[in-house]
Amino acid sequence: EDAAHAFPAAWRQDTQSPWQRCGEGTSAVSCFSFYANKTITTGEGGMATTEDKDLADRIRLLSLHGLSADAWDRFGARASWDYRIIAPGYKYNLTDIAAAIGIHQLARAEEMRRKREDRIRQYMEVLADVEEIELPPDDENRIHSWHLFLIKLRLDRLTIDRNAFSEELRRRGIGHSVHWRPLHCHPYYAETFAWREEHLPVASAVWPRILTLPLFPSMTDEEHAIVVEALREICQEHRRGG
Repeated sequence: EDAAHAFPAAWRQDTQSPWQRCGEGTSAVSCFSFYANKTITTGEGGMATTEDKDLADRIRLLSLHGLSADAWDRFGARASWDYRIIAPGYKYNLTDIAAAIGIHQLARAEEMRRKREDRIRQYMEVLADVEEIELPPDDENRIHSWHLFLIKLRLDRLTIDRNAFSEELRRRGIGHSVHWRPLHCHPYYAETFAWREEHLPVASAVWPRILTLPLFPSMTDEEHAIVVEALREICQEHRRGG
């Protein structure tokens, strides 16, 4: 399961059902990313979770050269220096320093998620009356990880397209991005598989409309207000028929 952006998201069937975390028994193995802009970070790297002990042992084995014991075990105070390579492996282990950072990040994961969620609630409240912006849906049976906060522009109500809107944000000093370019828009996939817009109609329709707004746990009220003001200004200046 590709759960790169999912930590610490959760869902339930209905309000009477228990919450279930992403990666909690939903697949044989779930893979999370701890890259710098994720909900918790080790700088680079990630984590694989599984309830299958044999699979977990196999992942550990392959992640460090196929060694019978990892580097930490070999250099511990009471460990033997002896080890064996028992399978072809890779150099995929997380460094001890990165892992130490991750452990502390993990302890603060829910705190940081709540801070992101608080900013999301503010965005949703203060942008609800901006007709040129479509906000993401809310669902009481979902706990979003809020790795990113995306909006969709209602281009039929604006005189500019997404790229021009992005340039207006950049001109005002608002850091932002666009996530993510559809596969058929990348040369490799277009050339190798001959994928075209008609093969991915939903992605093709959404792609020209999306923008990713600033979102991070330490975001201040002032920073948030600056972003919102810029969005309102741009929408007002480029409102169709306005």
